[in-house]
Amino acid sequence: MCEENLVECDASMASLGMVRVAAFKPTIQIIQSPTMRCFELVVQDNDNTLRTRGCSYDTVDVCPGEVRIGAQTGCRWCNEHDGCNSAGSFKASVLVIASLLVVGVLQKVFQ
Repeated sequence: MCEENLVECDASMASLGMVRVAAFKPTIQIIQSPTMRCFELVVQDNDNTLRTRGCSYDTVDVCPGEVRIGAQTGCRWCNEHDGCNSAGSFKASVLVIASLLVVGVLQKVFQ
């Protein structure tokens, strides 16, 4: 369980969390497992701080690895005591993912 809405991590939430991480780190290897945990990933891109929170399979370490844009400025595992989940920020995360995909496509087009 994590964040203000205390959403239980399950396979569906872990899959969604992995999509969020893959938007920042497209080379991440996703290995499904029956247990999950919560994460927070922070990326600085020029003047913008991009933050995503959610559930992950506990077999995937979301912190190591290069990010697609900007620089990773933070990454941590969370628990029900410090609150760290994306339940209240799903809409914002979808916009961040869409923005990252557009940036990726534009980089490919102009290379």
